[in-house]
Amino acid sequence: MNVRKLTSFSDRIQADLVKSRLESSGIQVFIKFDSEIGYMGNMFSAEGFHIYVPEDQYEEALQIIA
Repeated sequence: MNVRKLTSFSDRIQADLVKSRLESSGIQVFIKFDSEIGYMGNMFSAEGFHIYVPEDQYEEALQIIA
């Protein structure tokens, strides 16, 4: 499966909210991060949390988060 980067967030909470919204619309979501700091439930990443979706669902995902 080919995936494409949709967007990035500086904290995990925002990334999880978008992930939940996309998944409720039937879109598979992957979150990638390089490193986390903080505490459970409120993680931050210096590099950001990157949301990826399947290439064939990219346009639909963009419309959902717009």
